Amino acid sequence: MTFIHVIISVLIFLLIVPFKKRRKTENNTEFKQGKNIESFEINLTPSELEKEFKNLDFTGGTLRFWGNWFGRPMDNFHVVKNIEFIESTERIILSLDDSQKITIIKPRNISITNKELNIEEAENIRFEWSYFINKKKVTKFQSYQKLENKIKFDTNIDSSKKYIKCTINKPALSIIGM
Repeated sequence: MTFIHVIISVLIFLLIVPFKKRRKTENNTEFKQGKNIESFEINLTPSELEKEFKNLDFTGGTLRFWGNWFGRPMDNFHVVKNIEFIESTERIILSLDDSQKITIIKPRNISITNKELNIEEAENIRFEWSYFINKKKVTKFQSYQKLENKIKFDTNIDSSKKYIKCTINKPALSIIGM
């Protein structure tokens, strides 16, 4: 092989490989084969999210419920360990690290990239976490319920945190990676 052939082969390789990685095929073929979803958005049903979760490049991020950050924006990172969809009750359960759990009732319009998971609509979301104090398990929660034109919030953290501002036109749940 001459020097010119080697140069041409390298140039062709450098042009074709990035093009193949960027390409989004019909019916999310690359996604279904477990490839990197890079920065394009994939829309999924709840059952597809459950089935394909292990093939995704998404790991987790900061939690946001109807525009309300859990903690300060981007100051924590929650790893999504598992996703379960219970069809009979139209419920998704996200199992997070440290025995945390998010239950979403009637999730709709789910989209995901490698850095963000959004569930645009839901009827109810409950975020629960547990920890131990003096060998006693303590469970805390935040609950969000979509009413006609507002979000009803409840928590057992402390009474001063019961009045937060949620925005009904924001996604029901966003997990925003860093």
